[in-house]
Amino acid sequence: MLRFWLPAYTVCALYLLAAVLWPLLPRKLRRHVLRDAIPENRQAAADRLFRRVFLQFAVLFAAVDFMLMRMLCLTPENSQQLAAAAVSVLQIAAALLIPPSVQRGLQAAPSNGRESTVTEIASAKVNLTLAVGDKRPDGYHEVEAVMTAVGLFDTVTVSRHPGIRDELICYPPVTERPEDNLCMKALRVFFQELGVKEDFVTITLQKRIPTQAGLGGGSSDAAAVLRGLRTLYAADMTDTRLEEMAAELGSDVPYFIRGGTVLATGRGERLAPLPPMPECRFVIVKPEESHSTAAMYAAIDNATAQTVSDSQAVLEGLRNGDLSDIAAGLNNDFQQVLPEGSAVPAIVRSLQEQGALNAQMTGSGSAVFGLFRNREDAEAAAGVLKETYPHTFCVQQV
Repeated sequence: MLRFWLPAYTVCALYLLAAVLWPLLPRKLRRHVLRDAIPENRQAAADRLFRRVFLQFAVLFAAVDFMLMRMLCLTPENSQQLAAAAVSVLQIAAALLIPPSVQRGLQAAPSNGRESTVTEIASAKVNLTLAVGDKRPDGYHEVEAVMTAVGLFDTVTVSRHPGIRDELICYPPVTERPEDNLCMKALRVFFQELGVKEDFVTITLQKRIPTQAGLGGGSSDAAAVLRGLRTLYAADMTDTRLEEMAAELGSDVPYFIRGGTVLATGRGERLAPLPPMPECRFVIVKPEESHSTAAMYAAIDNATAQTVSDSQAVLEGLRNGDLSDIAAGLNNDFQQVLPEGSAVPAIVRSLQEQGALNAQMTGSGSAVFGLFRNREDAEAAAGVLKETYPHTFCVQQV
């Protein structure tokens, strides 16, 4: 009897195998199955639905096969063989129903007519000034920093769906465990504040900002996730409330909720808006070296002699809209405690030799930026630096 039903059970096993192998198939092939009927940023949701439908069909058909086999066990062998063949054909034909089922599932989610996907731009920042003060009782340092957003950015897409779990898809990957990424921490903080979660979220992160560079890429990505979640789930939420959530994630994250040019004080979470940067161009150079933020703060704590920096010259330049004054006032305390053999001083000199009004490291490094008055000079300098440092970018102020 079992030999008649073996093909039917084999089809069930193939459904299970398809559920396992589906994510490993080439992306182009997976999209072809749906005839490119869904946006690119919903492919992850489609993949989850495909796997779920494959699994459901496998379990359903295995149960049906077993019941029919038991019911027909006393009938003539010809009848059993015919029934088993018919069921096998139906199971194979059912595979044709999976693509339209997935399409309908994607079109139906989410409910209530709300947006299902939002894309946010996560801009990098540079520190025009960064003065590090005394260590506080909470372990942080007092800082005074003028930060401004620049046109180097990651793209963060947040999608809500009826899938099986929250997910982070990052190109290229930046952490071994996605759940440790600051974007996923932002997701958890948001729903802890908001309350019950109705569905699931996929975050798709397209990285362009170099990591461990002092450009705030991870913090900006997390802030972009918070902004995207607000659009999808709580459109009336204020920037202030979002900044309070951002402060739980890190000192730089609140800045990226609004961006622009600001004076940051405290541990970096107290923000005062400043006049925008005059029109200019930045050439950003990221050498191969990376600096541990904790190690750089420790180096400042252990430094025996250090010039005390302040932001007054840059603040005055911003108030007057004078790019030359801003350039002359650039300073960063971390540049005084660079590790031995750092490429930062050489990059600073190269940018100045290529016509930058001034140049310095941003944050705790290791990226360096040069400030240029016009695009032509900036692009020419970027071309020269890129020959030695591949991660060189020419961007404007935002």
